[in-house]
Amino acid sequence: MDGPVLRSTGGDFAAYVHAEASIKSPIGTDCFNTTSLFVKPHGESKYQVVYVKTPEPSLQGNGLKLIAWSHQDHTLAAELTWWQYASDFGGLSIVLYDADRKRACEPDLDALFSKRFGKECAFRIARLIGFDEHDRVLFEAGDYYEEGDDEPVPATRCLGHAGVWALDANAGELSEVRRVSK
Repeated sequence: MDGPVLRSTGGDFAAYVHAEASIKSPIGTDCFNTTSLFVKPHGESKYQVVYVKTPEPSLQGNGLKLIAWSHQDHTLAAELTWWQYASDFGGLSIVLYDADRKRACEPDLDALFSKRFGKECAFRIARLIGFDEHDRVLFEAGDYYEEGDDEPVPATRCLGHAGVWALDANAGELSEVRRVSK
């Protein structure tokens, strides 16, 4: 199944997602997903596959939602959803496609939060928002809670509250933009 096309503001690039759900997985499960990101530069006739998310033994489901192109039209932000079939386990992460370098990546937010706070952090991304005026990727995140717990585990609690964070992918830095009121 193909998703809608998202064009950059200046029209230099276009992108779409193709998701394929199957049964009888090569990793031994009943259901699994493979999701691919296609990008086409302006003036080219064909889309090229620039990123593929394949199933993993503990995360067989995945999908991508295109969020926005940066203001400079050369970076695409997509929300990666992942889950385990027949379970309530799942979450979100970020995929960035850099059209100048012709590469996609999943920024290591675990490492970036750990670097910022000086310890291992357990967090959960609530949603990917887009880009700010400095072309930093904006996302909402908060401390991760285990199902049934009233508070996060103190050893891995870092954020302290839900907030909007800015990722400067080029500098490899995170900064909190604002608190999210509940």
